[in-house]
Amino acid sequence: MKRVKNKYILIAIVFAVSFLTQAAYAQKTQTMLQKENLKGKVKSVRVTNERDFYIKVWFDKTGKISKKEESRVDMIVIWDNYIYDEKGRLISISVYSEDNPTEKSEVTYKYLNDSVRESYNGTDKYDERGNCILEIRQRGQGYEHLERIYNQNNQLVEAFSHNGLERLNIWKTDSDGKRAYEVTEWVEPMKRNHVFFEYNKFGDVSLITLKTENGYTMLNKTGTMIYNGYDSAGNWLEQIRPGDLSRGDYDIKNNYRMYHEMYDTYLDGFHITRVIEYYE
Repeated sequence: MKRVKNKYILIAIVFAVSFLTQAAYAQKTQTMLQKENLKGKVKSVRVTNERDFYIKVWFDKTGKISKKEESRVDMIVIWDNYIYDEKGRLISISVYSEDNPTEKSEVTYKYLNDSVRESYNGTDKYDERGNCILEIRQRGQGYEHLERIYNQNNQLVEAFSHNGLERLNIWKTDSDGKRAYEVTEWVEPMKRNHVFFEYNKFGDVSLITLKTENGYTMLNKTGTMIYNGYDSAGNWLEQIRPGDLSRGDYDIKNNYRMYHEMYDTYLDGFHITRVIEYYE
């Protein structure tokens, strides 16, 4: 494997990184800790699921991520050497497996301005508070758009995906009412996967509601999150997700990930526990 470096755009990457840094854009009003809804002087958080897979994320004293480790079926993947620019924006990360530490790839980012970031797999757009409001990813011959809406507490309250503006062909006639011709108009996209989120008093997502492709209510589905135990800082220690999230209901599970895949401390599963270490 060849180590690849590029100042702006990732040319090659060894591992498929699906949701590593979607929340890593430097926040103007939030630290990375706050974006993860972690309270207090958190040094690290280790997240484990019912299958004993885990993710561990380390933070520096300013609230930036400094390292991440994730167990997978056949390896442990490590992200480190987090480098930020003078504005606190993430510009590169090293990625490698624990059993091959010398064989690394570098994920890099290019910022077009304060609100748009390009990476190897697409473009992200952020609002003035640093929340990711739009992701555009290439899917086959087209592009998938994922839009997010936040409340004043920077909590995601609505998310939906679409393929861009919808094409509408309209037949018209000339002034004599004889000759017909076709006109193409582009209209607002349909909200194909439309999901809503509600929160408890600790700021943790507590209810997920999924609607059908067109936003109608006849196929509404909901899932309730249960939290068993919080520490003195207000961070949850045990989370029980709705059975549908991990037991075959693709719609609920897939759209729940619209929320949690923004976060570096997200781990798939049904029964999740956390061990949190704090700075003194």
